[in-house]
Order: sequence, then structure tokens, then C-alpha cells
Amino acid sequence: MKRFIILGLVVVLASLTYFTNFFLKKERSLNEVLRLREENQELRAQIERSLVLNLQSRDSSNPARHLKARVFSNYPFNIKNQITVGAGEDRGITKLAAVTLGENILVGQVKDVFENSSVVETIFNPGFELPVRIGEQEVDGLLQGGSEPRVVLVEKTKPVSAGELIYSAGPDLPYGLKIGEVAEVKEESAGVFKELLVKVPFNVSELREVNLILR
Repeated sequence: MKRFIILGLVVVLASLTYFTNFFLKKERSLNEVLRLREENQELRAQIERSLVLNLQSRDSSNPARHLKARVFSNYPFNIKNQITVGAGEDRGITKLAAVTLGENILVGQVKDVFENSSVVETIFNPGFELPVRIGEQEVDGLLQGGSEPRVVLVEKTKPVSAGELIYSAGPDLPYGLKIGEVAEVKEESAGVFKELLVKVPFNVSELREVNLILR
């Protein structure tokens, strides 16, 4: 009888060990994939921003300060228009500070600041607007946030094609932060403007850490 009990315990322990390791490996594997994806996007954005800035050095008299912060979970709610991060007045965060993935991909701007946390308005917020430029021709446009961000008020005569870089060009944010790429160009026969659908290089639900740019 004791032999069967011991054998049963061995089987249970072996099962627990196997499945625990399986799920831990699966979780580590998923985290590793997300991390590598973010690093790849960041490296690409860094190269693109260097091209946008034409390799010009930043103003050393007033250098930006970068601060990393963890992103609080909204689970089980699928909220894209804002996130809350674990840094606030205690770490010198101020309203309108730029929030990025890595140092070069724009996530949004700080909207509200509390003692130990801050609320960030992302580019998926319908009220988010930002002057941008597109591609090597530096075509002007206005980014309008939403569940599917788009660039509007692009002159129809200006050449723009799918795949071109869209980057920040407004005075309230560092110049040249990557917004995304042109996913589709939409033109109507009437009117003098066209609009662009934007392919954003990140998923809000996958954000675990962001960078805040303090100036």
C-alpha cells in the first residue's frame, strides 16, 4: 500500500515539475519575443531618426533627461487611449513630457501627474493631435489619434507612398520621434487634401516599460 502511495506521489510531483517548467519556459519565451521585438523596433527607429536629424548633435546646453518607468496593467480591460506609469512628481515628471518606447518611438504625452504615478495620453486617444512630417520629402501633415491613427490635411500634390516614415514635428515634443509608417494613402477626387492611415510599431497591451523624456 505504501509503495502505491509513494509511486502516486512521485507521479504527482513529476507532473507538477514538468508542467510548471513548461509554463515558466513558455512565459519566458513570450517575454523574450516581446523584448527582442521592442529592441528591433527601437534600433530601426533610432536609425530612422538619425537620418531625419541628418546626424546633427542635440543641443548640449539643455540636454533631455531620460527616465524609465514601468507600465501598470489595465487587465482585463483593453484600454488603448491611456496608460498609467509608475513615476510621478517624486521623480520630476511634468505634464506634456514625451513618452516613448525606447528613446525614439512615440507612445504619447503625460496628461496628469500624481505623487507616485502619471497618466499618459497615447496616440490612440481620439483627442490626440500632433504636427508631423512624412518621408524624405518632409511632407507636412496633422496626426489625429484614435483606435486607428491617421494623418490628415496632407496636400494632394505632395508625393507620399506606403511604407514611408511618419515622425513628430510639433514644438511640444522632441523633433523626429517615430510615429509609425504610412499604411495606406486615401485620396478623394474632390478637395485639395488626402489622408494617410498609420501603421503603429507597437501594441499598447504589450507595453511593460516606457521612457519619459524630461526637458
